[in-house]
Amino acid sequence: MGGARLHRPAGAPSPLLRPLSTGPEPSGDEDGSGGDASEAPSLAPYLEAFVDPYEVDPKLPPPGRRWSAAEIRLKSDADLQKLWAVLLRERNMLASVKLLHERRKTTMPHPERARMTRKSMAMIKVVLGERQRSAETAMRRGDLLTKRQRRRQKALAAAEGEHGEAVGAGAAAGAHGG
Repeated sequence: MGGARLHRPAGAPSPLLRPLSTGPEPSGDEDGSGGDASEAPSLAPYLEAFVDPYEVDPKLPPPGRRWSAAEIRLKSDADLQKLWAVLLRERNMLASVKLLHERRKTTMPHPERARMTRKSMAMIKVVLGERQRSAETAMRRGDLLTKRQRRRQKALAAAEGEHGEAVGAGAAAGAHGG
């Protein structure tokens, strides 16, 4: 019967309680359970986001600097969204690495990266706030139109253009025909 494979042998640890590892899964043949490592999906692709590049290659050059507000102001909204996603991943990775080093009681390489990432994210918020306030001010002054207002103006301009051409064409025909 296949039901025997669904149960763990007595004393065997739960696979859910096993520490996460990016290495090869144990085949299960040593304990006689007959489990196949290919049955469980590998977590390696998901854990790559939490691997510190300075842990993998300590010879990497030191990290750069944070983003300044002047640099961020030059970016489009789409670029800022991508940059935010990159910084968010970096922040999460650094938080994981910091926790790992606290548990190991070791020092994290280049701990200033967390502060630089946090400050860069804060600068993005500052620039987005500036853009929001600028748009609100422009809308209050009438410089910036809503989508509905732009469509209405375009329709009015098209109607005036058609009306103006018809009147001009009629006047021109009357002058030449008469």
